[in-house]
Amino acid sequence: GEGSACKRDGVVGVRVGGVSVASVWRNAGGRDCIIPVCGHLLASCFFMEISLSAANSGQGVEVRPGDMLRVTLAENPTTGYCWVVDEGVPPSLKPLADFFNPEARSGVGGGGSREFRWRAVPAAGGELTLRLLRPWDSGGAPLETVVFGIFIGQADRPQ
Repeated sequence: GEGSACKRDGVVGVRVGGVSVASVWRNAGGRDCIIPVCGHLLASCFFMEISLSAANSGQGVEVRPGDMLRVTLAENPTTGYCWVVDEGVPPSLKPLADFFNPEARSGVGGGGSREFRWRAVPAAGGELTLRLLRPWDSGGAPLETVVFGIFIGQADRPQ
């Protein structure tokens, strides 16, 4: 193909058209880092994708600016219940997407999962709360609630 990679001593060399364009290595924090070959060396780390589900409710998650946070929750919109993000989303999370994925063999009226995605930015963390409710029923109680603590790096985590 057009590009290739070869591994030597834990460092992966990236070649495009036979020309070495970068080296990739894993740093002590477990992040893949790329060092472009372009006259001078610049180092920048790839961003992490962090996936959460209802099973992670009540837990804290550490994100860094640039990381993507994905929350996937079971949902069946035909029941009238949908996952809704509470107001007061931590300022460190900028929304990217909110969509429903139907199960492959569920058919009409079947369930699936709701997926929310946010990009972490440099700002304060906080609590991310999602509720499974009927959006038009202002007095109705949620069927389920999930809460995640969002921490931006080590400095944001409570002692």
